[in-house]
Amino acid sequence: MRELINNKIRTSGDVRFPLYDKAEKLGVFTAEKGWLISAPTATGKSHIGIEVIKRNLPKKPRMETFLYLVSYKALAEEIYAKLKKELPPETRINIKTGDYDRPFIPTETDVLVATYESIDGMIQQGIEFYPSIVVADEISIISDDHRGAKIESLISYLAKFKSGTKLYALSAVLSAPERIAKWLGTELLLGNEEDRPVKLEIKCLLIPKGKKIATIRKLIKNGLSQGNFLIFCETKREVEKLCSELKNIVAASMTSREIREVKELAIQLKNEFPYLVDIPELITKGVAYHHADLEVDLRNRIEEAFRQKKIKVVVATTTLSAGVNLPARFVIVRDVTRHEAGRRKLLPISEMVNMLGRAGRPGHDKLGTGYFFVPKEKANQRSYKEFISKVKKCKVEELNSQIPKSMTNVLHFILATAARFKGITRDDLISVYNTTLWGFEHPLKRPFLSSEKLTSRIREVLKPPRGGVKIDQTSIRIAGNVLYAKGGSKQYEITISEEKCTCECPAFTYRGGICKHIRQLQYDAIIGDIGKKNPEAKTIAIASFKSTGLKRDPMYMLSVGVDLLLNWKFLEEKNGKLLITRDGRQALVNYLLEMEHVRLLRDRIKKGETVKNEEDIIRWAIEDYTIPEDETTRSGLPEVLAQAIWKHIKNQPYKQILPKRWIKPFLDAKDKLNQIFNAYLAFCPKENKMLAQLIRTARRRVHYGCTKELLPLMVLDIEEINDVLKAEKLFQNGIKNVNDLSRVYYEELSELLKISQDEARKAVQKAKNIVKLVSEFSGDRAQLGILAARTGVKVDALLDYLLPKEVAERLRY
Repeated sequence: MRELINNKIRTSGDVRFPLYDKAEKLGVFTAEKGWLISAPTATGKSHIGIEVIKRNLPKKPRMETFLYLVSYKALAEEIYAKLKKELPPETRINIKTGDYDRPFIPTETDVLVATYESIDGMIQQGIEFYPSIVVADEISIISDDHRGAKIESLISYLAKFKSGTKLYALSAVLSAPERIAKWLGTELLLGNEEDRPVKLEIKCLLIPKGKKIATIRKLIKNGLSQGNFLIFCETKREVEKLCSELKNIVAASMTSREIREVKELAIQLKNEFPYLVDIPELITKGVAYHHADLEVDLRNRIEEAFRQKKIKVVVATTTLSAGVNLPARFVIVRDVTRHEAGRRKLLPISEMVNMLGRAGRPGHDKLGTGYFFVPKEKANQRSYKEFISKVKKCKVEELNSQIPKSMTNVLHFILATAARFKGITRDDLISVYNTTLWGFEHPLKRPFLSSEKLTSRIREVLKPPRGGVKIDQTSIRIAGNVLYAKGGSKQYEITISEEKCTCECPAFTYRGGICKHIRQLQYDAIIGDIGKKNPEAKTIAIASFKSTGLKRDPMYMLSVGVDLLLNWKFLEEKNGKLLITRDGRQALVNYLLEMEHVRLLRDRIKKGETVKNEEDIIRWAIEDYTIPEDETTRSGLPEVLAQAIWKHIKNQPYKQILPKRWIKPFLDAKDKLNQIFNAYLAFCPKENKMLAQLIRTARRRVHYGCTKELLPLMVLDIEEINDVLKAEKLFQNGIKNVNDLSRVYYEELSELLKISQDEARKAVQKAKNIVKLVSEFSGDRAQLGILAARTGVKVDALLDYLLPKEVAERLRY
C-alpha cells in the first residue's frame, strides 16, 4: 500500500518526478529536520509537501496542527482540495483565507491550509496552537515590495519561536539557496532542470503596438494540433475579454466529437452552477477563463476539463503563477508588467519563471514551450534587455529582506512582533530581529539602545561635518513631507525627505548626492534644537536617512521606530513591555500606505468632525491625499485631479473629462483614494455605523464614478451594463436595482441601451441569478465568500445593497 501511495504522489501518468526520489533518499519525509526545497517549476515540490503531511499524520499528537501556507487564496483552495483527496476521510482539514471565515479550533483541526496573512492574523489575535509541521509554499514572496516584509517576519516567527516546529520551505530556483537554508536553519534539497519530467524552452516575442491579439491568434492556429494553451493576462477583465476574442478561432479547430464533448460539459456545468452565464457558452467553443473570483468547485471542473483536453485554451490571471498545477503544451505570458504603487513595473523574474514553467504536460509532452511578449518599442531599453535575458536564463532575483527598505516596513515589523508575542521587551525585540533575514545578515547584540545611547549612536552614524555647518533657524519650514532650510556661509537651499535629499551647493553634485549641509540638517533635526522644537522635522529627518547614502544602522532604525510608535500611540509601554494598541492593530492592516500617513488618517477620524454626507468624506480624502504641510494646512490632491474627481462622481466618464496625458495620474489617484477610504474605515469606531456607511458610499462613488443613486446597479459589476451612462439610462427608465433589472425583457433592454440582444440576455440572466442566490442565502457567515464568488458582487456590497438589513447587520458586526 505504501508503495502504491508513493507512486501516486511522485508520478503523473507514467512519468516519475525525480525530485521526489531525491527527497526519499535524503529522508525528507521523516520530519526529523526542516528542509528548504529549491527546484524549478513543475518538479513536484507541492507533492512533496503534501506527502510530508500525509506520512506524519498518523503519529501527530492531538494537540498539534500541521500547516500548509500559501501566498494566494486560489492556491489555498487547490491545496485544500488535494489534501481532502489524499488524506484519510477522518482527517480534520480546515482552510483560512479572506473568503473563508470558518472557526479554527486547534484541538479539532489536524491540517490547516491558509494564506500567510490569514495565519498571521490569527497569531496576532492571540489564538494558541502548536504547528509541528509547517509547509511554506513559494517563500520567494518575501521579496515582494508590499507583502514581503510581513511574510518574512511571520516565517521567522514560525521557524524560530514555535517549539518543535519543522519548517518545509518550498521555492522555485533561488540564486543563493545555501544562504536561505542557513537563515531558516533547515537542510537543503536542490532540484534542477533535469528534475522536470518535461523539458522547457522559453521564447521572447517582440510585439508591435496593437498586435498582441493577432500574435496570439497566430500561435494558437499553428499550435493547437500539438496541445493546449494557457495564457496569462494582468486583470480579470482582460482575461474575460481575451476569451471572447479567441473563442471562434479555437472552435474552428475542433472536431465534431470534441464539439459534442464540450457541449455536454457546458450542460453539466449549467446544471451544477445555474448562476453561470458566459462560461458555458465559452466552453462550447473550447475556451474558458480562470481567476480567483470563480468558486473553487467551478475552477476544479475547468482545470479537469483542460487536463482532459476538452478545453483547448484557458486564459488566467497571474494567480496561477503561484503554483496551481495546470500544465499546458504552450504558455503565453501576454502582459509582463503590472500596475503597482502608481506606476508600471516589470513582473518579478521568479513570477515569470513560474508562469512559463507551466509549459509541458507530464505524460503527454516531451517539450513545453513558453512565450512571453515584450513591446517591440521597448526591447532596446536597458531594463527590458536585462529582463529578457534573465527570464530566458531563469535567473531569478536574489532573495533579500524587504524590512529595511523603508521605515514603514520597520514599523510594521515592530508592531507585528508586539502583536504576535502579546507584548515584548525592548531587549527581546533584538532577539526577534536576529531571526529575520535582515537580522541574520546584520545581527545585533543586546541591550536595546537607551535614549542616551541612541543619541550616541546617531552621533556615530550621522557624524556631523568637522567644524560644523550653521543652519539658519529662521529658514526652517515644512511643506508636505519635505523639510526645507538654508545653511552654510552662502545660505544654500537644503531639502530632505524620504524620497530624496537636495542641496544647492556644488559638492552635492560631484559627491554623488550628499554634502555637509544635508548631514548637518539631519543631525540638528534628529538630535539637535530643530527636532526638539519641531517633532515633525525630526520625523522627516528620520525618514530621509535612507536617501543620504549613509550605511543603514538596524539598531538605530529599531530604536527610532519604537519611539515613533509610542509617540503615535500605536504602541504603549507597560511594566517594561511594548504592547500593541487597537489603533496599532488597524495600522498593520493598511500596509500600502506609509505608516505616518496612516497615523494622520487615524487622527482625522479621531477628531470626530461633523459630516453631512459622503461628499464630505470625499473632501477629506482629497485633502488627506498627501501628508499635510503642518497642523493647519493640507496639501492634498493636485487641483486638476481633484476637479476631475468631483466631476467623475457626478456620472462623467473620466475619458471625457481629462486629456489623455492626465488619465494615468487620475487612475493612480483613484487607487490611492481607495486606500485612504480603507484606512478611514479601519479607524472608524464600531458604534459609529452611520460614519462607516458614509465612508463605504464615498469609496464606491469614487471607484465607479457615479452618483449615489446609481450605486445599487453599479455594484452588481455586470459587465454588459457596468458603464455609468448605461446605468444612468436604466435609472431614468425606472430600473434602479437588481430586482428591477431581473424583471426586464432582454429585447427591451437591448433597445434601451443600444446593445446586442445577446449582451442584454446575459445581463438580465445575471441579475436573475443574483436575485435567486441571495434569496437562497442561509445567513451563515462562512458562506458569505461563496455567495460573493457566485454572484460576482463584492462582500461589502452584498451587505449594503442586497441582503436583508437584519442579516447584513448581524454579519457585519
